[in-house]
Amino acid sequence: MRLIKKYIPPSPQALEKLKLSLGLSNKDMADLADVSSSGQFRKYLSNSDPRKMSAVTLFYIASQLCLTPEQIDTVLNRMTEIGAEIDTARPE
Repeated sequence: MRLIKKYIPPSPQALEKLKLSLGLSNKDMADLADVSSSGQFRKYLSNSDPRKMSAVTLFYIASQLCLTPEQIDTVLNRMTEIGAEIDTARPE
């Protein structure tokens, strides 16, 4: 089931605005987006040839900002039921 018919990624300015509104560093945003480093996240913020954020990455960010910890646990539990092995970074 496809959820999104058309996707245009957020601009570097929109992502910078989100970062500032959350009071997060590039490292924190990299963690939130599940990218490898702050340098990788900075590529999304570049004004010259910015990396386009995939819908999957943005969905990952938005889910953490919108869902409760219990709802996230429900998703993670379903992922393990499907066959993934997951070690969460959240404290118990």
